[in-house]
Amino acid sequence: RDHAVHITLHVAEPAALEQRLLDGRLHIGIGAFYHHVPGLAYSHLFHEGQSLYCGKGHPFFRRAPNDLEAEEVRAALYVGRGYIARDLPPVAGLNVAATAFDMEASLTLIRSGSYIGHLPRHFAQDWESRGELRCILPEQFDFISEFEDVQRRGGASLRLVRAFLEDLRRAHAPPLKVR
Repeated sequence: RDHAVHITLHVAEPAALEQRLLDGRLHIGIGAFYHHVPGLAYSHLFHEGQSLYCGKGHPFFRRAPNDLEAEEVRAALYVGRGYIARDLPPVAGLNVAATAFDMEASLTLIRSGSYIGHLPRHFAQDWESRGELRCILPEQFDFISEFEDVQRRGGASLRLVRAFLEDLRRAHAPPLKVR
């Protein structure tokens, strides 16, 4: 494709992306949208695995991943995401003591050793391999986020937007199985 197009990216919480789409300030949003807003069209892109982590200085660190009880994990200080309702599984029942609106902020609080929190597994992988993070009770606290692209209903009328969505969806399509 001709790459003579200027792309501007914004990182924002899902509700802010949805509002900017409705206002006409964005053409496309990409994220994990935990509810759908009327007037917007959502399309599945991919799934992302999330695990619960503690940092090296946390009391759970030496005991993780499986030498812990769920009750003590639920009582620990948890960094929640500002855009996920506190009553949604797997956050329900956790002691939300801090709020972050992006993964970097969550990671900072978790690495402090004072908080536990969920992170995308691929995002946490480097810190985990360096011994700075540990996964906690994955069989009980892991979950999957569904990522979608979203746009205003009827918003793909611009050829440029349609082409971008085609490329985006092709890039995230599952590989074809060859027999």
